[in-house]
Amino acid sequence: MAWFKSRGQEDAAESAPAPRSPDETAALLPNESYRLERRRPSGSKLWLLPAVVFLLMMSLLTREGAMWYFRSTWVSEAQVLSVDVAYTDGLGFWIEGNGKVEGSIDVVEIDASEQPKLDVQVYTLTWDTDGFKSVQLDNTEGCVILKCERAFEKSFFQRTIPPIKVRAKLYLRRGNLQDLLLVASNLNINLDIPNINLASASFTSDLGTIKSTSYLHSLDTEVHTVSGDISGRFDLHEKIRVRTEKGKVDLQVAPGEGEGYASTDIKTTSGDITINFDEPKTQRSYRTSLHAHSGKISGRLLLGKGLSVKSKSGDIDLHVVGTGSNEPYLKTDTGSGLTRITIEESPLQKILSSHTAKSGDIKLSYPSTWEGELHAKTGTGDIRIKGDGLDITQDSKGFVSGQELWAEKGNPANGRLMTRSETGDIVIFVAS
Repeated sequence: MAWFKSRGQEDAAESAPAPRSPDETAALLPNESYRLERRRPSGSKLWLLPAVVFLLMMSLLTREGAMWYFRSTWVSEAQVLSVDVAYTDGLGFWIEGNGKVEGSIDVVEIDASEQPKLDVQVYTLTWDTDGFKSVQLDNTEGCVILKCERAFEKSFFQRTIPPIKVRAKLYLRRGNLQDLLLVASNLNINLDIPNINLASASFTSDLGTIKSTSYLHSLDTEVHTVSGDISGRFDLHEKIRVRTEKGKVDLQVAPGEGEGYASTDIKTTSGDITINFDEPKTQRSYRTSLHAHSGKISGRLLLGKGLSVKSKSGDIDLHVVGTGSNEPYLKTDTGSGLTRITIEESPLQKILSSHTAKSGDIKLSYPSTWEGELHAKTGTGDIRIKGDGLDITQDSKGFVSGQELWAEKGNPANGRLMTRSETGDIVIFVAS
């Protein structure tokens, strides 16, 4: 039912003064009638705003909002799956399904008499008890696939797929295994298999981290992430290849036996690189390439057939150890970062080295065993060199300043050191 009134009635209602109760009027001082008007409803609909905000918050908290706010709480019970793993030469594991997956997979070793298996706990972050359509492990010889098909949730505005959390543990026998492949989507990969010898190992996780707590014995190792960090201990027999876009790399490398040269290739876009080599067990040649677009590169490296380090805007801080390789090659290049290179006392034979920077300073420290020709050049910076046995082409002693400098020590044919910086200073010290 609705009531209607004429325009005259409306005008009369607007012109008529509002009635005042005796108590309200008595409480007013002279000329303060406006206070009473402010206490009356104005007819504004602003009181609806809190109600609308409350409804929106409740609609979000019921589904997506609750999962975001309580994102560390997994409200459903875990579904536990376990399967015996059969493999001969190789083993692979990966995840298939819809929606977001997070969690971890641990790879550990067991005695040769025990049965290899995979244990999986799967949680879903949802208020619905029917969060999964199906969860299953497909197991064939040499391959295990975790399939997670989740149902759609209905929220106030849209339909969504609930995320899941996976906790997996893979048990492998000690001994020899040809290939190990882990593609773990967004899971963290934790490796602890010091007594398993692999011909090749490949680990991939987009957002998860990859870590080896004990030395991983593999002839050919490949590790890849998008934003997850990569760290741990790795044996170097033939090749180590590491790729990450935003993650940090922190490796401890143990040089091992092998044929030919051992190769280490690490590349990041914005993450730092830290790598330290143990003392080599045997004399062999090494090729190492480290490339960071904007990250810092540091560590202790072996100088072999080739050592190349490049960072566009990060610092380079290295301790280098010679391995007795014939005609070793060392190259560093940075745009605006500081370059600090220290070559430890070690066998060096006809080393060729190049250190360049666009605007950063270069500080070099070479051992007393170094011999060869030295050439340093800078645009607007200063050059300072010092060392016993250096025959400087300029008529000066001790420290020498200038924008281009030539010097020699011992037999000039035994090596060559070239360094250039456009605007930075160059400092070179050769130990006595």
